[in-house]
Amino acid sequence: MYYRCMKINNVNLKYYYWVFEALQKDNFKCINCKNDNFNDLIVHHKDGSRKNGQLNMNNNLNNLETLCFKCHAKRHGLVKKHPEIIEMVRMGLSFSEIGRRLGISRQRVHQINKHG
Repeated sequence: MYYRCMKINNVNLKYYYWVFEALQKDNFKCINCKNDNFNDLIVHHKDGSRKNGQLNMNNNLNNLETLCFKCHAKRHGLVKKHPEIIEMVRMGLSFSEIGRRLGISRQRVHQINKHG
């Protein structure tokens, strides 16, 4: 079984127990739209501490919520596809290069392109 390309095993459960606790807390459903497709779910840090790196994350259950990709993108203000991103993807540019050109992360480009 996998969660976001991470094999669920005892080693990952030891270091990423908070992911599975949060998913369990929210009954393996997006708290907004109730999407229960396991492959669409993300554990979101409400306070944004995920950006601070592995050692500085606030993984308390009250700071974690389960969202689907679409609701997660909405939470970060990524609700519409940007025509310039679509065009750059068609031109064959990598997400990293598009991100550099637009001043956003590769992950944001991927979210915008995939979930708009």
